[in-house]
Amino acid sequence: MVHVEDIAGATVFVMEQEAAIGEAYNVSDDTTMPAGELIETVLDSIGVASKRVLPFPDLLVSLASRIGSHLPGVFFTMLSDYLQRGWDRVVIEHSLVPMLKPRFDPGFTAFGRGDYDFENAKLKALGYQLRHPDFKAGWNESVRWFEEQRWIPRR
Repeated sequence: MVHVEDIAGATVFVMEQEAAIGEAYNVSDDTTMPAGELIETVLDSIGVASKRVLPFPDLLVSLASRIGSHLPGVFFTMLSDYLQRGWDRVVIEHSLVPMLKPRFDPGFTAFGRGDYDFENAKLKALGYQLRHPDFKAGWNESVRWFEEQRWIPRR
């Protein structure tokens, strides 16, 4: 996970570095976080949950993602349509700007199969300094921005 300001900032930074020509760099924050904790962080930030969502979230997320990867594409289309109808009601109820489109797809289920930790040491060794090294802080800042834009309801 990485804050959009670090994606843009690192891109511009690398483009300006002669030493970066022909090289590849990972852009990520410094946080290592299992998939279950990531889901909890996202839910907590919008006021949906303030404690563990599931008794063993990382294990259950992994199991659910393995099952989900074998479901037919029509399942994901139906689920996304269901999510969209629910979101449309939230948009109307809170007079939001209808910018976001929730979806659930096979790629998301693959994300839950494991914990991903991308190494950013090469980028930092080049001299880039992350503006948002902590996922939770950066995520919460982003959520507040979405609220200010009236894309999501204020909690």
